[in-house]
Amino acid sequence: MEVTSAADPDVLDTILGGLGRFNQERTGETLATPLNVLLRDDKDEVVGGLWGHSYFRWLCIEYLFLPQEWRRSGTGRQLIEAAERAAIYRGCIGVWLNTFGFQAPGFYERLGYELFGKLTDCPPGQHRHFYFKHL
Repeated sequence: MEVTSAADPDVLDTILGGLGRFNQERTGETLATPLNVLLRDDKDEVVGGLWGHSYFRWLCIEYLFLPQEWRRSGTGRQLIEAAERAAIYRGCIGVWLNTFGFQAPGFYERLGYELFGKLTDCPPGQHRHFYFKHL
């Protein structure tokens, strides 16, 4: 057994590969299929977007980032709606995600996401909120 801080992609491939095979034997599905919605500027450079994956008929939104100048413009809503449409096309029945209290819980609530869990003091003095939405 070894404890390490190294982020070796080969090790991750080994762990995910084993987990994927285990899950497939029991459910018929593999681990995950990426789903990303990219936000590009007028030079076609990626400046933000949504990063996630679908598995077991659910989309997990792992990350969503908008540059400050794109916030409060409706772009965040458009990113989520595009991801939801893609998830429906894939046969997903819902979306889940997490966000910190200092990030965007109200944003997700306005889009119809429901709180299903909260991790307190993560980071200390703050909370991590877990949301879902059926499609």
